[in-house]
Amino acid sequence: MSYLDSMAISPGDAVRAVGKLGTARSGHVLTARMEGIYLELSRALGGETAHVKGLADPPLDEVVTVRGTWTGSEISDGRVFAARVDLRPHESLNPRRFPQVPGVAQQSDILRAKVLEACEPLRGRSLLSFVAVPGPRGWFGLAAATDAEEVRDQLGPLLHPHLLVTESAWTLGQVEEVESVLGADDNVRNIGMFWDVDGRFRANGLLHHVTPELAASLDAFPAEIAHVCAWLMPDDPDVPSRAARRRALLDAAEPGP
Repeated sequence: MSYLDSMAISPGDAVRAVGKLGTARSGHVLTARMEGIYLELSRALGGETAHVKGLADPPLDEVVTVRGTWTGSEISDGRVFAARVDLRPHESLNPRRFPQVPGVAQQSDILRAKVLEACEPLRGRSLLSFVAVPGPRGWFGLAAATDAEEVRDQLGPLLHPHLLVTESAWTLGQVEEVESVLGADDNVRNIGMFWDVDGRFRANGLLHHVTPELAASLDAFPAEIAHVCAWLMPDDPDVPSRAARRRALLDAAEPGP
């Protein structure tokens, strides 16, 4: 089972989500709690939400975890537990991870015309993407390539030693196709391409939840080509919350009569 399969939910599945509860005509509504750029996206979209049925006098305007059963349109048999970790975005490129790459003082020295011209015939063939990166020793060129040797042969004479080439297990066409698959899903909230923390050029998607159909579609692509993050996630109803575990420990510690 891939990580996408493990994220997929269908009507009747146990689910969980972190957010703040408010009142609604038909019960309650949970508004997503996210971090970083996901928080900004959520605000821009008016907040990620799910209607929740079955709650009796729950805490309002507090960050909590709601667990229940996904009906396909709402969470039924809702229960409230202590909050878990907010939804966090992917780890993006951190140039400080590459201190061994010598740099130059100006970004324009990396993105000069001769370098960009040398990139053009490589794009769509051996080069996924090329950017100038401000590293700990100055600006350097970062290239993601399916044929690292060809890219080094073409860009190395112009940029050496200010060049880092990362090998890619997928093509730019595949990344674009994954972005298209994500974009066709009704649950997608944001899609794009990004450089991950290891210097790989990948697709990225933020979704309300992952359907089995989407998971199956993405499983046809190379592993790790996409980072998919979903707010509504599968839950194991047999796993107690932290609060429940704490109460059980306290009860066990109390002396008997």
